[in-house]
Amino acid sequence: MPESPRSSIVRHATAADLAHLPAIEQSAAEAFCGAGVGLSAGIEASPAQAWRGAQRAGTLWVAENDARRIVGFLAARRINRVLHIDEMDVAFDHQRRGYGRALLEAAIGWARRAALQEITLTTFRELAFNRRFYEAAGFAEIAPSEMSERMARIVRREADAGLDPEERCAMVLRLGTRRGERIPIG
Repeated sequence: MPESPRSSIVRHATAADLAHLPAIEQSAAEAFCGAGVGLSAGIEASPAQAWRGAQRAGTLWVAENDARRIVGFLAARRINRVLHIDEMDVAFDHQRRGYGRALLEAAIGWARRAALQEITLTTFRELAFNRRFYEAAGFAEIAPSEMSERMARIVRREADAGLDPEERCAMVLRLGTRRGERIPIG
């Protein structure tokens, strides 16, 4: 019987979990092959230690399946009153089962409890399983003219790493704003 998101557990990652993350990232990248974006099958996963800072800060979550195997993770960093999602991956054979949604909900809940103003991220603009996924969770695209210097730097770093800025978009989910209140876009 296939797993359901109701049977998954999302929790903060431990140091021991870090070793599992590169394989998950590599597996998740299979979804991009042939998707029409500037990525190839030779994508190299981030080393496990790349996520140690997020793990120590409490902004790294993992999703476990029924067998208690880690099948996804979300890594973020807190920057003042903003949570920026650096990476979210679900192993290819576990995608479209609710693990990504559960990870995102955990991060959103954490950010709300921390009284943060917003959550930001960058993603591929035209991939149905990326941008529309985040839009369904309440994220909106940040127009280039409204992008903060912090977000502009992130987009430039991605371009320097080989990602086409025309294929990317920055997104924001505003948290806890009062009606009519405008906050700067992270």
